[in-house]
Amino acid sequence: MLHPSVAWLAMALLASGVARAQASPDAEFALPEQSTDRTAALEQQASLPEPADGDSYGRCVFFHKRGVTNVMLGRYAEAISDFQKALALNQPSFGARNDSNAQSPASASSSAVDEIGQWCLLWRIHSDLQSAYGAFGDNFARIELLKKMGAELENKNVRRFFFTQIHLIDSYIRLGMLKQADETLKLASSLLPKIKKTKDWATQEFNVLDTYNRYAGWMAALHGNYDEAERLLRISLDYSERYLRDNMDTRMLRVARLNVITRLTFLAWICSVQGKSGEAEYFAKEALNRTLAIYALNTTQTSRALSTLSTIYLQQGKISEAARYAELSLQTLEKSGVAAYSDNLSDRRADLALIRNMEGRWPEAVRLFNARAKGVRSNTALWEQIGARHLEWAMALLKTGQTAKAVEMLQRSLEGRSKRPFNPPLSMAYVKGYLGAALAASGDNERALAQFREALPVLLQEAPHGAGTDESGRVHTYRMHIILDAYLALLATQQASGKPGHDWASEAFQIADIARDSSVQRALAASVTRAALPDANLADLARRAQDDANRIQALNKVLSNALSGKQHSDEAITALRQELVNLTAEEAALRQEIAKRFPAYAELVDPHPANAADIQRILAPNEALVSIYSDERQTYVWTITAKHVSWRVVPVSLDDLSRDVARLRKTLDLESGRPKPFDVATAQSLYKRLLAPDAGQWADATVLNVIPYHALGELPFGVLLTSTEGAAAPASGKDYVNMPWLISKVAIVQQSSATAFVAQRNARAAQEQRNAFVGFGDPQFRKTSERSAPPQRDETQPLTDEAKQTGLPDLPRLPTMRQAFDVMPPLPDTATELKEIARILGANPERDLFFGVRASKANVKRTDLSRYRVIAFATHGLKAGELAGLDQPALALSNPAVTGEAGDDGFLKLEDVLGLKLNADWVVLSACNTASPDGSGVEAVSGLGRGFFYAGARSLLVSNWAVESESARLLITGVFRQQAAQPTMVRAEALRQSMLDLMKLQSAKYGHPVYWAPFSLVGNGS
Repeated sequence: MLHPSVAWLAMALLASGVARAQASPDAEFALPEQSTDRTAALEQQASLPEPADGDSYGRCVFFHKRGVTNVMLGRYAEAISDFQKALALNQPSFGARNDSNAQSPASASSSAVDEIGQWCLLWRIHSDLQSAYGAFGDNFARIELLKKMGAELENKNVRRFFFTQIHLIDSYIRLGMLKQADETLKLASSLLPKIKKTKDWATQEFNVLDTYNRYAGWMAALHGNYDEAERLLRISLDYSERYLRDNMDTRMLRVARLNVITRLTFLAWICSVQGKSGEAEYFAKEALNRTLAIYALNTTQTSRALSTLSTIYLQQGKISEAARYAELSLQTLEKSGVAAYSDNLSDRRADLALIRNMEGRWPEAVRLFNARAKGVRSNTALWEQIGARHLEWAMALLKTGQTAKAVEMLQRSLEGRSKRPFNPPLSMAYVKGYLGAALAASGDNERALAQFREALPVLLQEAPHGAGTDESGRVHTYRMHIILDAYLALLATQQASGKPGHDWASEAFQIADIARDSSVQRALAASVTRAALPDANLADLARRAQDDANRIQALNKVLSNALSGKQHSDEAITALRQELVNLTAEEAALRQEIAKRFPAYAELVDPHPANAADIQRILAPNEALVSIYSDERQTYVWTITAKHVSWRVVPVSLDDLSRDVARLRKTLDLESGRPKPFDVATAQSLYKRLLAPDAGQWADATVLNVIPYHALGELPFGVLLTSTEGAAAPASGKDYVNMPWLISKVAIVQQSSATAFVAQRNARAAQEQRNAFVGFGDPQFRKTSERSAPPQRDETQPLTDEAKQTGLPDLPRLPTMRQAFDVMPPLPDTATELKEIARILGANPERDLFFGVRASKANVKRTDLSRYRVIAFATHGLKAGELAGLDQPALALSNPAVTGEAGDDGFLKLEDVLGLKLNADWVVLSACNTASPDGSGVEAVSGLGRGFFYAGARSLLVSNWAVESESARLLITGVFRQQAAQPTMVRAEALRQSMLDLMKLQSAKYGHPVYWAPFSLVGNGS
């Protein structure tokens, strides 16, 4: 999926929309606003007959004006022809005649373009012509013209010469000529001191510096330096805002407004590339607001702004919001009067069709792709050149039973791509994986297996290079699941058929673990790039590897798009391919060095998928492991002990399991202040289907490791009921005690994936003498006088009045991280909880407890946490995306406005956790939602939990829902009482005994599982 206003390459291509309509950065006049109301006037202007006679100036003005009109109508070939005719008529004396405002007989005062002025000046025609060449796609002609312009302007007008060089960078990137683009940017940079000495610097300073920093940021991104790119693009936005303020009452207003929109969109892209989806969303919303202040609803500009926001929501995993804005984007474009074969229209239909596929609405996707193909087919030349095949169209055909068509489309796509001189490896792997799914559906199992096994290594190796592109993030995760789910189903078919000679169960176990782990890996990869890693040598190697990966991703996209266009430079393509080879080898060498010197980091960012044999090697005799994975049709359950591996298929879909979990979870919340009757039937049903058939295999185990999937990860398995007899919910808390809870039978440890379990179990055991405990709790969010009454806030802030008038829905405005401190309630009970743990473990409260203003992020980072066996955080936990700008899960600590810690934001985020040095047996996250995933509801433990493991924790205690303070205190302190009384008791059993004690000893008050079951043990339960 390609979103031109978000992806850097589409901006590079300036294929349409804002880029097409936007005047040159050096423009000294503003084109009129493009709205559908002016279409008729533009059409009338374009249809005026050529003057049969008249002086050369009048005819030159006519062709210049008509050329501009044709640009505004998207008729670039006609515009080029008109500009060339105007050039043929141009004479040096026309400058004086233009100054006297002479009018062409063909241009009435009501003309749609009369307000432009500056007609038939040589530099103006040249500027409009080069822009038309760029929009039309004739980059060689554009480069030739820009070089000619540069030669004429170099010694006459240094500022205009500067802008010819900037435009050259644009065309060089389109053609893959990055070396030339680099050299040209250096030349443009060298011109800045001269431009600053010109007489019009005072009025053009912000325009020049805005444009320079924009292109410098662009080139930094192409070189993989996203941090520098973001810095430069923020500078560019600042200058564009200043330029707008200076031109609010001038004819440059529209150009200045468009510049700001473009810069906002660039920043939305660079933030999304780096995983900063909250900021990306902010910039995208701002761009949409400003677009609506200029353009009508049914315009390409509004469509593109809506598409940008849809893309950001898609990257966040907010599929319904992404669909909503993708649909609006398509509707506005369909009503705008663009050509049926418009590339914008084609892209918007494909974008929405992809989202429909992700929603499982396959027939709707087929209809969209059929409409897209019909539109492209209306332009014979375009149809013959690019056709309308699409990866997601093939999948929609497959899912609607049109298997033969899907196989044919994917085979033709694979054959066509194989003939190209270059294909991004990840894109080829997607095609092969989809073809494997289609072949499996057709019954061609051997060929399907071959395609899957070819695709998978590339998907695992190349996926990190796709960050921030149309092959990244949520789309990559979705495609991986499409491929891996089909692969799993095929392996199950092979197993059921008794196909000999292969361990199908073990291969399937590994495939499921890859599928399960993908989005946590994405969250971790995004955060690792921003983490302040504790080892300087590792930080240097990691940064170099990340920059190389970014550069590889960028070059893959440049090369692929240069080759798929009408024009490319063979010499540049050869150079790019060689640079890709060199970069790939360099990155591989860096990975090998990191893996050798820093194996824990290598396992974090590029884990080797674990198999069943790996699990068997690390299980203790009293342990077993159950792994569960579901797809849209069925569920797979593996049961592994030290001696046996079994695998079975359960005919229950992911949606069915998710509904069951949702029903059960509704009875495990306290939103009304009182517990609800427990859903006994669902708890029994889940156990019966998922665990009961294999219960005999782990009957002797005292610890059961569970690897859940999707919604099951938000449910502590201890609340399942081992009796399959029907029963009603008890009437009172004490009646819950004697129910056959799974936790009464076995201690349970939750794992996020087999790969993470193996890596964590193989971690080095602690040898050093350490202090017992350190705790951070009861942080101060507001000044003391404000602590008891957090103010209310308005949940939404609508778009502009213009947005309301167009009928667009209000966009929710999340509170910022700073505003969050005003709405989070204080947590005085957490201080009591931590003091009691400190007393049980014999800690020094004055040294080891941090409350109030001392419970700050700065103190967490300053404290040598590697000296402690147990580390506890008792505070609010926040999910990624819960606050504007919060793109990672985090723990809320004291407000920097209260503590006075400069440069602190008050939130311990995943990137901060990755930079900690721990040597802890336990990390207790006594906060709400710390077991929640990265915002998508997919994994058992969030990237925050994985971050603590990387930092040096051996086990985590995390919460699954909003807890009641007193029962949480009793439960957590009970765990440490158990271990203090019996030092040899394993962690999993200590948690189990604390749960049972709370249930039995406080049955009247806390017998309901909402009180005793909120915490899960994750990691090493021994």
